[in-house]
Amino acid sequence: MLAVADSLMLFMAGMEKTYVILNIQIAVIPIHIFNCWLLINKLHYGLLGAAMSDTITSILTVLLQIFYISRQESASWFAPTVETFKNLGDFI
Repeated sequence: MLAVADSLMLFMAGMEKTYVILNIQIAVIPIHIFNCWLLINKLHYGLLGAAMSDTITSILTVLLQIFYISRQESASWFAPTVETFKNLGDFI
């Protein structure tokens, strides 16, 4: 999961969308705090509850990043055409 999250963050940083990463993290922090409180204090899961909360937060962050990227129409997303491979022989 960490590899996917890092890849998405690097992709968005490369597209100068660092504010999106910031906004997603700001949106997820209250959910993480609530999950920690619920799983550690109320349900008494202790360290397991902390790990579960971290996992939930990581999954939610990745899902929000994927949702944002999938809604964008960017020049970095294109389907290969015949012209894409036109000068491939010279490159190789």
